Amino acid sequence: MANFSIGLTGLNVAQKAIEIVGTNITNASTEGYHRQDIRVSPLPLGLNGGGGAEITEYRRHIDQLLVMELLRQRPQQTQIDQEISTLRALEAALGNIDDFGLGTEIGNFFNSLSELAGQPNSQAHMEQAAWAGESMASGFRNIAKFISELQTSIGRQAEGTITEINKLLETIAEYNSKIHDSSATGGNTNMLEDHRDTEIAKLSELMEVRATTSGDYGMVNIEAWGMPLVTTTSTNLLETSTLEDNKIGISPAGANYFYTDLSGGKMGGLMNLRNNILSTIQEKFDTLAQNVIDTVNQIHVQGVNAQGPFSELTGWENSSDVFSEWTDSVSAGDVFIRVTNTSTGAVTRSNVITIDPDTHTIQDVANALDSVANLNASINSGKLQIYADNGYKFDFLPAISTSPDSSTITGTAEPAFTGVYSGSVNQTYTFTVAGTGDVSNSTDLYVQVTDGDGNMVANLNVGEGYPAGDPLEIEHGIFMSINPGSLNDGDTFTLDALASSDDSGVIAALGINTFFEGNDADSIKVATRIISNPSLIAASIGPELTDSRNLQRMADLADTAQSELGSKNPNDYFRQLLTGIGQDLSAKVSREQALRTVREQLLNQRDYASGVDVNEEAAKLLMFEHMFQAVSKFISTQQQIFKELMTLI
Repeated sequence: MANFSIGLTGLNVAQKAIEIVGTNITNASTEGYHRQDIRVSPLPLGLNGGGGAEITEYRRHIDQLLVMELLRQRPQQTQIDQEISTLRALEAALGNIDDFGLGTEIGNFFNSLSELAGQPNSQAHMEQAAWAGESMASGFRNIAKFISELQTSIGRQAEGTITEINKLLETIAEYNSKIHDSSATGGNTNMLEDHRDTEIAKLSELMEVRATTSGDYGMVNIEAWGMPLVTTTSTNLLETSTLEDNKIGISPAGANYFYTDLSGGKMGGLMNLRNNILSTIQEKFDTLAQNVIDTVNQIHVQGVNAQGPFSELTGWENSSDVFSEWTDSVSAGDVFIRVTNTSTGAVTRSNVITIDPDTHTIQDVANALDSVANLNASINSGKLQIYADNGYKFDFLPAISTSPDSSTITGTAEPAFTGVYSGSVNQTYTFTVAGTGDVSNSTDLYVQVTDGDGNMVANLNVGEGYPAGDPLEIEHGIFMSINPGSLNDGDTFTLDALASSDDSGVIAALGINTFFEGNDADSIKVATRIISNPSLIAASIGPELTDSRNLQRMADLADTAQSELGSKNPNDYFRQLLTGIGQDLSAKVSREQALRTVREQLLNQRDYASGVDVNEEAAKLLMFEHMFQAVSKFISTQQQIFKELMTLI
């Protein structure tokens, strides 16, 4: 009977071996399947019979080092794929640098101001400038909306990804339990382990994963970002939330401690996009939009339109906090205002307030303006309102006075000033008479001009040879003339030349006579009153109110480097921003290609170590088929011998 048991063990081995070969061939193209084979050991021969063979191991061909490296590489691949996809969409939305898009709209706006400066009385050019500004503002808003929609979409994707991650964690824990139970009863767990490893591979596409064997019946533990997520058959699930700073964070469920700077996998890509890449791009667009708003407005508020000075102006609603607490647009500086007597034409300029952003509020500005003669100011619903008494008007023109701002002249000659100051900083010029005598007649009669730093900028001959009343150039577009009369040595007079009547930026920040409204890319728009009536564009800053210098100053911003823009002008800043996105995208594509090459090499190595060669399996099938036939013949022979023995007996 022992010979029969030997044969039966052989049949059992051959049958199981054929089953394993069949399984291998069937799963030759199954993703995540690892080739299996059996280890066959002989059964010992004893005094009382025995012998034969038995299967002592169902082996799964797997290279754990390759598996670990693939788990390390896969999250990098999927993260960068996610980032590339989003950046490509953003790049397409921004448009081409030269042909269309926001960069073109910025250029068109400043060009329209320059064209209007050439024809300041053209209603068509006024409308063109207003609508070019609104078209540019719309471009900013569209980009801001697109980025916001991307961020919202990323938030939804993050929620869905966390749900998917939690399902995979629970599935892995369930497979751990099945593997434990099967292993404990001596079952073949290879297919279960393949299924579990496939789930781990899926998990590694969503997040950074580290899988370690627990040492207990083939179960594994899963750790991600330093957090234990699967411990044998138990799980620690995750949750995501949008935090106050608009970042998305991940926390162990119920812990309420959110991590915002995690990398790896689709989830890492979503977090990096939302928390770093897109927020940085959005911040740069907001910086550009705010710079355009501030620089244009700070010039616009100083000018007047064809209707001349104002009877009243109202700003937009603002915070009552000190300026440094709610805006970066206000800096330390002086505010000047002019009040004109409409009956006599007399103009009085006042240095209203020297702004300190750390201490001053909108109320301080209102109080200072209200203290100016024939001027009233108050705060109504957070808005600064300025209005003049009857018979008076006001403006913020930096126009030079036609007569000295102060004088100690003891002679009879009267100086006068013309021109538009083109200097870059506010300046007080002091004029000192050198010599005594009559204008145009006396020899050695000069007026020496010094700037606020005491530097002599001109030495003007007003004596013999000077045609009384003719303008003499000082500098930066300012001219002085002196009518006939006497001058005495040492007499002085001064002139305030303003590059800006508000170098603090506070009047623009409070929304008084601005071209734009808003404070970022999402809120920028041309002021409603200008869109409704483009003739309100403040074109002039000269004392005669007939020039277009203010328009040209705004147009010149197109080529003016701004410190807030990294010493670049608006268009160059936009180009750098767009180019930066393209360069970042190109670098990521190159990185993705390198990662893909490495991964393909690893997969090839894995296939070599764990894949199924159908030709090799066919050879094994033939071998085990012959084995089965031979063992069957052995059993048949034993049966025939047994029959013959029984016949003999």
